Amino acid sequence: MAAIIWIADFWLQLFFFQEDGKADGLVIQTDIKSFGSISIIFAICLLAPIAEETLFRGILLKGLVNSISPLGSILISAMIFAAIHFSPNDFLTLFIAATGYAILTFKAQSIWPAIFAHVINNSVTVYYLSTL
Repeated sequence: MAAIIWIADFWLQLFFFQEDGKADGLVIQTDIKSFGSISIIFAICLLAPIAEETLFRGILLKGLVNSISPLGSILISAMIFAAIHFSPNDFLTLFIAATGYAILTFKAQSIWPAIFAHVINNSVTVYYLSTL
């Protein structure tokens, strides 16, 4: 799942938002050089996925499922996840990724598969962006 999301994000960035993808790469490279690779990689690749999955799938999705339909819960939580990243060019890929994470969480009845997929996605993305 993480590989599919990353590949989709790569191609969308390449064809539609190439300049933004390059800017993201420069930001990641600058951050790694400024803060040290271990701390920034730890934050992006492990802490962020755990925190985001706990908040968006563990709390928000679970709360919405009790109020509305599972499909509505998945779509609303994914939309909020994508919007909270404040990146209009990445909204579609963030929404797709969040939808996938929500489906994983809903089907497994656990946030751990979504955390694992999110860690893989962020790790592959950071690696790719740091090589630009």
